[in-house]
Amino acid sequence: MEVWECADGIEAVRKAFAKNPDLIILDVTLPRLNGHQCARILKSDPSMNSTPIIHMGSSKNPIEQYWSRVCGGDDYLQKPVNETDLDEALHRVLRKETGKHRLFAPVSTIQDLEDYAILTLATNLLEQELLRANILNEINMIDISAMPTKDLVMAVMTIVGSLYDFTLGVTLLLYDHRGEFFFYQNGQVEQNRLDEVRKLIFEHLQRQHEIYLEPRQIKQNLLLSSQGKEVSRGMDELYIHTKESGPIRSVLAFENIGFDELKAGEHEIFGLALGLAQGILEKKIFFEMSQELSIVDAVTEGYSMAFFMACLRREVENAIRNKYPMTLATIAVSNFRDLTKDLSINEVHGLIRIIKDLILRVTRKSDIVARWETASFAFLLTHAQLEKARLAQERIGKYIIKNLSRHLPSSAELVLDMGISEFNRERDRTPEIFFASAQPKGAPEKGKSEDESNQ
Repeated sequence: MEVWECADGIEAVRKAFAKNPDLIILDVTLPRLNGHQCARILKSDPSMNSTPIIHMGSSKNPIEQYWSRVCGGDDYLQKPVNETDLDEALHRVLRKETGKHRLFAPVSTIQDLEDYAILTLATNLLEQELLRANILNEINMIDISAMPTKDLVMAVMTIVGSLYDFTLGVTLLLYDHRGEFFFYQNGQVEQNRLDEVRKLIFEHLQRQHEIYLEPRQIKQNLLLSSQGKEVSRGMDELYIHTKESGPIRSVLAFENIGFDELKAGEHEIFGLALGLAQGILEKKIFFEMSQELSIVDAVTEGYSMAFFMACLRREVENAIRNKYPMTLATIAVSNFRDLTKDLSINEVHGLIRIIKDLILRVTRKSDIVARWETASFAFLLTHAQLEKARLAQERIGKYIIKNLSRHLPSSAELVLDMGISEFNRERDRTPEIFFASAQPKGAPEKGKSEDESNQ
């Protein structure tokens, strides 16, 4: 056995690359560059990443051992180190081979770097770790329960777009019996190109995962980037990302993102970002699927939109059979996102529940109230003609403005959009048509919310 001793972290890094040892033992409190920083540099280089590292530290705090593992340490010893502990650690980390025998070993330039260059490298690696943590935090902070699917996809694509340039981002969500495409465009993309991308994704799923989809069952949504930047690399290259194992519920694809141009460390961060994004998207899929089977809205703890539509279907049948009047009204806080942009998720959910409670205080017990978008509510007034229902709706709106304002800053001003429609048996042949006719004029005409898509 031959041992080389070093006085500080920079010398340890430089000598490790020069000597190519079979084992590195680092004190976590080395001067100039501590043991954690040294391990991060060594493990980031292909010529050294397989070399085992043992950290030594005097702290008994478990967080010290945690940081050792995070930075690439293979084992940790408590100081003062006794001979038995060291011997056991050596047996754990050293391979049975007597040493490294490489015909073509990777070449590293670190051994020739000046001190300041090694310190800069350590700083850059730390910034990569912080970037990774920011990605993790930003994606995990997305609230899937209160955010419509379209807005969720926009948020995910915006985060990815803040890190990497691309001309077109595609998200495919796969439910049990349907699917939904979202095309996020940094500029205008021709329809024939979108069709080509769809075909390539279908072929990828068939070839790699033996998944066969019926294109006519896949809904298509077009989204335009809010970042206002266009990217052009002169050629259309499509990178398709799916999970390596497990059921495929989502697909992410990017045109001209330059995946092959990314460095090794960037590949890891890119893969991490897409993996987290897929986790959030699939969590939303399962949330919606569970909501389809539940009568309770997960946020308001009141009736779900699935239950509301089931009740509406029943009441439409009864109204046709018994010829009684029925009115459907909607109220939406149209500037809710601006009002709550600085609030936590729990505070946003709290405000949504307050709106629901305010509506229930004013409506009758026989009325059915449910949330159909982030802060949009529908309520069905049976045995009520249009004029009486309109008065009730106006009373509810004033009550919301008066009482919800108490929970907002004094400068905040609520903006309510209202829609209302009396049931017409000739026009409202389905509950979805009836519901669409009652939505505010500024809302998209559809039979369900963005939160409760295709229920």
